[in-house]
Amino acid sequence: ITDQGIISLVTANVGISEFCIWSVSAVTDTGIIAIAEHCPTLEILSLFRLGTITDASINALAQCCFKLKVLHIPNCDLSDTAMTGLVRNCYKITNLNVSSCPHLSDSLLISIATHCRYITELNVSETRVTVEGLNYLMNLCGVCAFAGHIY
Repeated sequence: ITDQGIISLVTANVGISEFCIWSVSAVTDTGIIAIAEHCPTLEILSLFRLGTITDASINALAQCCFKLKVLHIPNCDLSDTAMTGLVRNCYKITNLNVSSCPHLSDSLLISIATHCRYITELNVSETRVTVEGLNYLMNLCGVCAFAGHIY
């Protein structure tokens, strides 16, 4: 699949709520932005092994996909700023995987604690997140509210 294939798919199919892409190097921000712009009812987005995804995709998702509940975007070059915008606007997220995103830090956890009250599963392994940041998240969200897993 390519960016053009994704564009063709999302423009022809209104109402897509789940989109998963695995190990496709021909998909870039162009394809992900098209998903965001044409799939406002998107609830699940899994992008595994697409190292070409950047803040541009995250910004588009933050502006268009307010119903997002599950987001898996490991191994991407993302900033705390873009992810903060996403969790602020997509506050219904319950499951977030940003593992191996080397620029993400405790700033993201503060935003998650503030905006994502429904989060139950979070994977921040191989990021710059610290134990102090995880403690902050747990203290602000409360152990009962965060009944899931943190990796």
